[in-house]
Amino acid sequence: VKKLLQPPAGLTPGALRRWRELAPLLVADNRLRIETREAFYNFCRMADECDRLTDQVLAEGHVVETSHGRLPNPACKVLAGVRTPLLKYGQTLGLAPASHARLESAGVLKEPLDDEDDALFQIMHG
Repeated sequence: VKKLLQPPAGLTPGALRRWRELAPLLVADNRLRIETREAFYNFCRMADECDRLTDQVLAEGHVVETSHGRLPNPACKVLAGVRTPLLKYGQTLGLAPASHARLESAGVLKEPLDDEDDALFQIMHG
């Protein structure tokens, strides 16, 4: 169990935060195991990338001015490309939108998480 909770090297600060928040919950619910550890690693990395791209799009807008006129922000296409595999990794880990309620009902979550701080809620519903 200790090895499962230990974050791998090379995670960005956002991915590391997500690992530390979610790993104990997933271990307690038997979703984070040796065979799903790499999927969780990828989930954390891609979720952080998704957060950063979302921030970029919010700051720049969905349309950007270029020398060729107004064009769709290229970050939107990259963001869409990241979300698809992110959701697949989430499904591999059993992180469907109803999982938060399932973790609570299973007694894994001792107290409800604030949606603002719940990284999983933000990724799955953001």
